[in-house]
Amino acid sequence: VTVINQDTGKTTVIDLNIMMEKIDGEISKMNFLRELESVPAEVLIDMWYESSFYASNDSSVNGEYFAKTDNIGIYRMDYTTFTHETGHALDHTDEGFWSNSEPFASTFQKELEAYLADGHLEYGNNGDDHYFTQSKTECFAEIYTFLMYGYTTHDTSCLTEYFSGCIELVKQRIEETRELPLSERRN
Repeated sequence: VTVINQDTGKTTVIDLNIMMEKIDGEISKMNFLRELESVPAEVLIDMWYESSFYASNDSSVNGEYFAKTDNIGIYRMDYTTFTHETGHALDHTDEGFWSNSEPFASTFQKELEAYLADGHLEYGNNGDDHYFTQSKTECFAEIYTFLMYGYTTHDTSCLTEYFSGCIELVKQRIEETRELPLSERRN
């Protein structure tokens, strides 16, 4: 597949056979391809360069990013899961997770404190569904998903109200990563 960035005219050739080689079963591969149709071109390019995918039915979560192997496990074939987990891969560097470094870490902490001061709870406390408050890395992945689609599967208005500084930093990180020579990206 050839993906063309409409803004820059830059083309990227993606070998879907390689992308799907770790996905077991024809039905899983067909579902993966079906969901890819909903993925914006820039996310597809990030998926290609940042990580390897495999699919399984072995987990109670939708997907997982494994930093040690740079693999994404997809357990629920859904384009937002692909995107969220690709956000984790984009966040991960050779030195660890970018979101754990400055200025993101302190911005997240400051914005989380304001969020909590207004009476909200962190994810997991009394059924709160603001998943992006669970950690800096989850916040990064949710913001990546938000920036790609304009929404997340969790409370988008709360994300934009309380974590605007983090959103700007993730935008910058995405731009910096996408400007790298392709040879410096992972694949």
